[in-house]
Amino acid sequence: MRASFEIINFGDELLVGTRENSHLIYLGDQLTRYGVAVRRNQVINDSPEDITRAFKFAAEQSDVIITTGGLGPTADDLTRETIAQALGAELVFDPTIEAAIAKRFESLGRTMSDRHRRQCYKFKKGVVLRNDHGTAPGLIHKSETGQILIMLPGPTNELKPMFEQQVIPYLQC
Repeated sequence: MRASFEIINFGDELLVGTRENSHLIYLGDQLTRYGVAVRRNQVINDSPEDITRAFKFAAEQSDVIITTGGLGPTADDLTRETIAQALGAELVFDPTIEAAIAKRFESLGRTMSDRHRRQCYKFKKGVVLRNDHGTAPGLIHKSETGQILIMLPGPTNELKPMFEQQVIPYLQC
């Protein structure tokens, strides 16, 4: 049996057309190269209710769910917390993520602000995808039934290398 894949893109800017959904184009192309057909795509705004509804619908339909966006430090970046709640999965603070973000800020001659600490949470039983080009790490959660959730940051320059260098090898295992 082949796994069914779904992509959920989060962000008000995608719905109102101020930004092209280049993530769908990129991820669709990458997955096709590996013989994977994307079964469905959803573009969802940043409200917790809509995030929950979209995720639960995807979880009923797909074996692998890839999300983009909503992992940053701003008040509207609610994807990680909202999906964890929908899954009933615990998020835990990871000092390794905090150290990586602090090091990134230090390399830019800046100090990490408190708001960036919200990016330091991972699924208790999950995988962290390091972000070599930004601050928001990607996250992977695998359910007891084998369903896989892959959460990627929104900025394209962060998403692409993370997907190519870490997600593709993870999916090939």
